[in-house]
Amino acid sequence: MTKTHATTVDTFKALEQGCIGSIVGSDVHFFYKDITYLHTTETIFDITSVQQLPKVSIIYAHQGDESFLYDAVIQSGAKGIVIATTGGYTLSKEAAIGARNALNNDIVVVRSSRLSSGVVSLTHMDTHHGYIVAEALNPQKARMLLMLALTKTNDKEDIQQFFCTY
Repeated sequence: MTKTHATTVDTFKALEQGCIGSIVGSDVHFFYKDITYLHTTETIFDITSVQQLPKVSIIYAHQGDESFLYDAVIQSGAKGIVIATTGGYTLSKEAAIGARNALNNDIVVVRSSRLSSGVVSLTHMDTHHGYIVAEALNPQKARMLLMLALTKTNDKEDIQQFFCTY
């Protein structure tokens, strides 16, 4: 589900999956009985004893983006960066340098998309560079999942599995 409008009451939509149901009169009709991703109490994430979630920043890619944005995140002590790419598969030369610097500083880098729909799937580039992909999660949701994941592990393979599961 994604909030698609700032003020309307019918703002929450499932962009990729279509309608999840409808309300007719006072009756709620769901089109899907099963949810494939684990959620809420079905996850391994228990933050009841966590005082503060790990710091994770989002960097929105744009024309002419520069690596100093990544340097600022590194200097802030963040544990993760979500890159909201302009399409899903490309990083500018400067963004790639910044992401490499982040990885060299043991910061987890997740590649997402700033577009409103589409899946960011694992490519050779991700495996080669050590990026994690957000799958169907937008940058904001990917940030939240990465913060939760970092309460459990820093292992990139485990974190990638979280993005495939939740």
